[in-house]
Amino acid sequence: MRGPGMSDAPGPGAAGAGAAGAGAAAAGAARAGAAAGAGVAKLGAAPGFWLSRALRSRLFTDSTAWAEACFASGRECGVECPADEPGAVATRWPLFSDDQWTALLDGLAEARARAPRGEEFWARLQAALPEAARRLTAFQAAAPGPSLQAGPPAGDPQAAPPTGDPRGDITPLGQAGLTRTLLTHGLPAYTGFSPAMIAATLQAPEMWDLRGVASSFAYRPTKAQAASWRRLGDLPGRVRFFPDRFADKWVARTPVAWEMPLFGPSEPPEWVVGYGAGNVPGTALIITLLAFATTLTGGPPPAVLVRNSRREPLFSPLVLSALEEVDEELVATVAVMIWDYDDPHLQDRLLSRADLVLAAAGDDTIARIATALRTHPTRFHPHGHKVSFSVVGQEMAGHLEVVSLLTALDSVFWDQFGCLSSRVHFVEKAGPGDWSGVDYAEHLVSWLRRLAEVLPRGAWPLRLLKDTFDRYKALENAAGTGGAVRVLSAYEDPFVVVYDERDAPGSRPDPYAFLTAVNDCQSRVVVVRPVSDLLEVPSYYLSLLPPSSLQSLSVAVGHSGEGLSRSFLDFATACGARGVTAIRAAGRGAFPQLAYSWDGFLPLDLVCRRPPGHFTTIEFDSPFEAVMETYQAWLTRLSSTPRTEGGAAPISSGP
Repeated sequence: MRGPGMSDAPGPGAAGAGAAGAGAAAAGAARAGAAAGAGVAKLGAAPGFWLSRALRSRLFTDSTAWAEACFASGRECGVECPADEPGAVATRWPLFSDDQWTALLDGLAEARARAPRGEEFWARLQAALPEAARRLTAFQAAAPGPSLQAGPPAGDPQAAPPTGDPRGDITPLGQAGLTRTLLTHGLPAYTGFSPAMIAATLQAPEMWDLRGVASSFAYRPTKAQAASWRRLGDLPGRVRFFPDRFADKWVARTPVAWEMPLFGPSEPPEWVVGYGAGNVPGTALIITLLAFATTLTGGPPPAVLVRNSRREPLFSPLVLSALEEVDEELVATVAVMIWDYDDPHLQDRLLSRADLVLAAAGDDTIARIATALRTHPTRFHPHGHKVSFSVVGQEMAGHLEVVSLLTALDSVFWDQFGCLSSRVHFVEKAGPGDWSGVDYAEHLVSWLRRLAEVLPRGAWPLRLLKDTFDRYKALENAAGTGGAVRVLSAYEDPFVVVYDERDAPGSRPDPYAFLTAVNDCQSRVVVVRPVSDLLEVPSYYLSLLPPSSLQSLSVAVGHSGEGLSRSFLDFATACGARGVTAIRAAGRGAFPQLAYSWDGFLPLDLVCRRPPGHFTTIEFDSPFEAVMETYQAWLTRLSSTPRTEGGAAPISSGP
């Protein structure tokens, strides 16, 4: 099954070219000076890396070699679009010599000795992150700065003014001008995502809220955790461990399991090496924040070296630069770089230092890292291709206006190119004559139209969207379908919504049709599938997918005043057993809290070892109340978000 593009290979902007693996990334990184071909102004390239001020002054010289890439609307110039594509943005990163790599690694290690430690570090980080976000949001709202569009070749007297000098420092244009330009023009033009999508991410408080991580870190489960759902410290919701080995499943049900710790002793990492994907912005930042969480053991932050993606190298350096302006000691141990996967000497050198490797990347890249780590006793947290879904219970039929906004948001964010974006929406029917599934799909269409005004779809080719529309439209009257397929969106809509009841609720679905639907749901395509019971979702549908491909469920279920009922916990258990690692309220899919499970790992996994398996977390105590609170929060946020073009009124009520 094709995954959601978690690699450096052609992603959203490649118009469905699929994953070409890490080799494409390596080949691109190797195009050092030649990458600045026709249409790319070398001096106009934005930094696609991040180093602290101290490291920049220490490492860069006039002889430092540079590599460059140029993208327009998420497509690489000269590879996926013409080399002189209008509106393209160039980025660059240093190609260090062995001596420079040595100096970088030594500099990161030395910075640990001067960094704040333990609770002091974490408290300062929690204070600095919102302030950094506020400053970035203010930059974005201000007038645009200098252009970062690709210009004439390097050395031409008409070349665009430089945004950085050969030593990697900001020129008199200033950090403010560069930041403003990158936020308002550079990121959208380079990645293809709309400016409103970038802005909504910066303004999402969930992204900067780390308050629950300390509580999660203090949690100490026993081996009995594999037999029941338990509270995750004092956080809302529940957590359960699903072991891979039969012996661990058996031990969990013995009386002594309550006295046997699941995790081993704490082993805080001194070195964390990360690999960030480029399908959505900010993966390198998430890896950095997780590495910072290890300070909750009381020690200094680890040295953090993250390989950034050529497909999205701008967002994480922007946030880290803002953090440096607020509290420079917090980020002194961090470096975000780009290096060649196919350089075995460098790969081995970096991985041999690591105590922990975090990789959010394509499956091919993860396999290569795992192979390289066979000779090193390093803990490895892989985050590969994943897919997520939405589930709506029949009891929500009276709240479709609320639910459909939230589930629409879960599919709108990152245009379904992120692992957290919901694809197929499962709607529970009360009986054969229940039309709530169709009603839900119609509400979904209405909300998607309105959201298209405030969170526009990215600059992806419409051809693939229209092809998907035409293919499902042809099924409406195809022989043998009996009208079970209905396309509820219009041809001119910047999305596709399909109601698909070819497999009657209560019957097992056709595997090929379901896998096709999952893969179709990208670039704002939603397939709504009715079920007669929520347990059909894990039993009939999720069972068709590899457990390693499942990530999260966004749910809208329950009644007012109802907590986590036995039936819901049975549903959650069945989903967790299939491989789902997070269950959160609808509308929160794109912004999970780091205190909970990320692909089966808890924050405690960053510092301790445990038996193989995965954690599944439920991120609320009352599903109905969580949905309603999320709806009110989004309605408030969207009501103050103006339409990006045309001046229409902001969203203020339901369809």
